[in-house]
Amino acid sequence: MPSRRIHFSAGQLNEYIYRLQRVARSLNFFSLMIIALTLLNIITPAVVWAYPRILYPGPLAVILISVGVFVAVFGLAVAFERKRKEGDALFQTLSDQLHGILSSRRKPEESPRYDLIPEARLSLQLFTQNSDLPLFPGRTGPALIVILNLGLLAFSLILQRSFSSF
Repeated sequence: MPSRRIHFSAGQLNEYIYRLQRVARSLNFFSLMIIALTLLNIITPAVVWAYPRILYPGPLAVILISVGVFVAVFGLAVAFERKRKEGDALFQTLSDQLHGILSSRRKPEESPRYDLIPEARLSLQLFTQNSDLPLFPGRTGPALIVILNLGLLAFSLILQRSFSSF
């Protein structure tokens, strides 16, 4: 049975463009928060190690900060991956629709949806740019950032133990 391509109206196409833009903005926000929290996870033990007598907040505070940051990064990485999968589906649907418009028998300029093509292409590019984590590109980026933060959590706990022996 041959596959039948479903063509959206201009309003439906516009809705998909808007949804993909929302997903791209969400991915951008999640990635910025993940990187900021990872930096916090790096800076906290480094500062405590550099200035132990002045800035040491106590063993419980260091543990709570490290665990809290790890849990937040893990949750954001999961949310990032879910949004990326949603965006992948929207990307594929929108790409198919654009392909249908551009390869139809009539001239693309005559299609009532032709004026949406530049905005749709921009949305596709925006999603592509935001679908990877900074410094950790690819599908394994969220897993790598969680592993990095888990290592930082372990380092923080080891560092805290060494300070508690003073």
